[in-house]
Amino acid sequence: MNNNENLIEEDIRKIKRHTFKGIMLGFLAAFVILLSFIIYWMYFEESYLTSKLSPSGKNEVVINEYGNDIISSSDTIKIYFKQEGKTRKFKKVDVSSMKFNHESIYNIVWLDENRVSISIVCENTHQSVTYNFLTQILELK
Repeated sequence: MNNNENLIEEDIRKIKRHTFKGIMLGFLAAFVILLSFIIYWMYFEESYLTSKLSPSGKNEVVINEYGNDIISSSDTIKIYFKQEGKTRKFKKVDVSSMKFNHESIYNIVWLDENRVSISIVCENTHQSVTYNFLTQILELK
């Protein structure tokens, strides 16, 4: 009977070890998922800011905020140039701003049906992006 008791105690120890390992793997998996979500939210998530259609509605410019940089005052935007609903080109632009990134700092002006100019006016800086849908030439000033 002494041998049976030793076997039972050994089985109980094995079950406890396996349970502990399972719990630790569960916590590790939850931590990795949470960390992945935070990294995605801070660096890759896009939030809509503004857009504007060309006079005929054939072309469109869409500006999204890219990432959620809560540490520094530099924001990144992603500008999509769409033709007939399909993205033809996009450009990431760093925008230095001490205030919140808001649609009011972006002025989208269609020069004609195929050329667009985007002015980005922050506190002390001014940036300009021009794009030609026919030649697909993008200029950043």
